[in-house]
Amino acid sequence: MPKMPIDLGKKSDGCCPAPCSVSNSGKYYPSVYLDGVDGLPESGLITFRFETRRKTTTELPKEGETSHECCIDLTSIESVKGDKKAKADDESTGDALERLRKEVEDEKDEKDY
Repeated sequence: MPKMPIDLGKKSDGCCPAPCSVSNSGKYYPSVYLDGVDGLPESGLITFRFETRRKTTTELPKEGETSHECCIDLTSIESVKGDKKAKADDESTGDALERLRKEVEDEKDEKDY
């Protein structure tokens, strides 16, 4: 297992694979499109559960170098924490998503009995 966290940014030489865009740091990052998830903060930390669909390791022309690629399915959002603090009287988006996740799990547990 690689050391965490893993920085997924790659240095840009002015060209990056679609649908990526180069950030202010001069790196490009892989993109993830999520449908049906409302209320995520502008930035923060999300923990996903995933399943690997495909892995590819390619030996590059330079001796001893390899390239690794994988395709993963994101199966669930386990937690969300926004970078910005919410107003004191408002529930943060991360807290709301965490509360909803727990409610769904509790309902699921009740149905199992």
